[in-house]
Amino acid sequence: MIGKHNKMSGNDYFLFFLESSSDFIYFKDRDFRFTYASRPFLDLLQIKNLEDIIGKSDFDLFDEDHAAHYRQVDKDILAGKVIDSLQETYFDQHGKLCWISTSKTPIFNDSNEIIGMFGISRDITRIKELEAETTKLAQTDNLTGLCNRNSFLQQSRYTLNLAQRSGSHAYLFFIDVDRFKGINDTYGHPCGDAILKEIASRLQLSCRKSDCIARYGGDEFLILVTENDSLGIQTLARKIHELNSETITYEQTTFNLSCSIGVAKFPTDAENAEGLIKVADDLMYEAKKLGKNRTVFSPQIVFTSNDN
Repeated sequence: MIGKHNKMSGNDYFLFFLESSSDFIYFKDRDFRFTYASRPFLDLLQIKNLEDIIGKSDFDLFDEDHAAHYRQVDKDILAGKVIDSLQETYFDQHGKLCWISTSKTPIFNDSNEIIGMFGISRDITRIKELEAETTKLAQTDNLTGLCNRNSFLQQSRYTLNLAQRSGSHAYLFFIDVDRFKGINDTYGHPCGDAILKEIASRLQLSCRKSDCIARYGGDEFLILVTENDSLGIQTLARKIHELNSETITYEQTTFNLSCSIGVAKFPTDAENAEGLIKVADDLMYEAKKLGKNRTVFSPQIVFTSNDN
């Protein structure tokens, strides 16, 4: 304990700060060699004693790519630049990807000459994880884990722009679960939620990883695919119907389900996601009127192999 009779100099306080901080703190000379490193920094590098890092450079401690990056940053510092809150990644001793926020500043002597540099890095991994979780929650449907409406529209704009630049076709599927409202009203929302989650899982099985799948609302789902062979669109629609015709069991009750699908084509039906959704929605309702459990394709879709 520091009492009133225990007088400490400025250097003592600074040393106390260095030794008690949980941050990664280090000093380097003009030759980029370490002259000091705090205990957390030594632990990060699995170095037992301070003496074992003195006189070493980043090339003695890190892989060549990381060391070269650190060297370039340090050159800027020794040229007089100050870096504040530079976010970087590293892998800890367990192989986990971690994030740090680093600040570096040159050290001057009494003649105002740069004689070295001071660096301090703070672990911000948890902050980054929370940011990623928040972003995911903002983009994901809570029930199914699929994209939500806003996220789908954002991704669709990118996909459609890419398709337009490459001269590719894109197709939007509007999928509605037949007679779902009756099931939800009769058996309750927990049952309905379980069915929607299972349908979402089956849609993911039907599609490629590059396809964008979303829950649009209620029992409605959207899929956006890029495909130059229009016969592949028929195949996907058939696969969706087949998978969703398989029974779903919830608390010993078995349900036989089907879906109605409308498919619109980019860019002939519409030149943006909102327009495609409207066209595909109308086509889906046409499928409902024709007796459900079927797909209605846009008249703009001509089914020939390698459609261009």
